[in-house]
Amino acid sequence: MTFQLHYCLINLTMVNKLDKNFFCGFVLINQLGKISIYINKIMRIKIRILEAEDVTENYVKWFLDNDVTQFSLNQYGKFSYDGQCAYVASCLTSTETDLYGIFDEKNHIGNIIISDLNSPHKRSEIAYVVGEKLYWGKGVATFAISEIINLAKEKYKLNKLFAGIAEDNVGSQKVLEKNGFIFEGRRFQHLLYGEKYHNQLDYGLVL
Repeated sequence: MTFQLHYCLINLTMVNKLDKNFFCGFVLINQLGKISIYINKIMRIKIRILEAEDVTENYVKWFLDNDVTQFSLNQYGKFSYDGQCAYVASCLTSTETDLYGIFDEKNHIGNIIISDLNSPHKRSEIAYVVGEKLYWGKGVATFAISEIINLAKEKYKLNKLFAGIAEDNVGSQKVLEKNGFIFEGRRFQHLLYGEKYHNQLDYGLVL
């Protein structure tokens, strides 16, 4: 059954038992026991390791869009189809980094990367982008981060995840906080994006 409602967000507190398979979406539980249920009847979002054959010209165009790269080092890069194929291939052979694509069924709509996987401190940094702007504001990044958290615990056996974002990037603040990340500190005028200096906010999640 397909509904015309993209997302319905329900906030509950202190629910002890929940059949996650009942919902065609996902469930997030933060450190305070607050549960956010995202019910998705149209989009079927998943993440998987990005392969070289996933690279398309449309993927490359993400990084030529100022809206997409507004708060990203990608605004300083030079991107091409061949260059992205080489980058994805390098991630596939790396023991330090895993690059995941975010997909709506077969449609590649974003990436999420986890790096510094060999750290003796058992902590890794994450970064993410939803390149297809039609998917902005629909919980895609929130879901992708929740999947990476599960992988960090079950596959990578990490103790902590962390992320650094521009203070003006309110959307990223929200998706991190929805996944239980805690604000740990501010670095003043630490980032230069679009000829403007931004404070960096550091977020962490002990797993």
